[in-house]
Amino acid sequence: MCMVKARRRLLAFVIGLSMGVVLPLMFVRPAHAALHSRYFKMPSKNIGCAIFSGNLRCDILSGMKPSPKMQCDFDWTGLILSASGKATPVCASDTVYKKKAKTLQYGSKWKRHGIVCKSRTTGLRCRNKKDNGFFLSREEWNTY
Repeated sequence: MCMVKARRRLLAFVIGLSMGVVLPLMFVRPAHAALHSRYFKMPSKNIGCAIFSGNLRCDILSGMKPSPKMQCDFDWTGLILSASGKATPVCASDTVYKKKAKTLQYGSKWKRHGIVCKSRTTGLRCRNKKDNGFFLSREEWNTY
């Protein structure tokens, strides 16, 4: 009888120990998991993005450097990318940046409507299914 109780205690201990390790891990989101929310921002808190009707718009609070050469009656706020078209600069009087948006951690991806963005310490790179896209950072921007 004593051996049976000892085995039960050992089994209960092992199960309790494994639940103490496994159960908390079930609620931890991997650091490099893909983010799918409608709005997101970079860890630098300088770039914020939103998707509307399949178009991703990313605004940079410090301004686009260099400024696009085209005429703009408002501000060059950032870039916009559709699910299949080319990226273009945005001239707007508003911003899509939201302070409460989820942060796309460096090394992570954001995916929605066929558009994928990768967050890096060097900036944000986004592309669509046709491999059109853009790079946006404090120092520079470009479309491809």
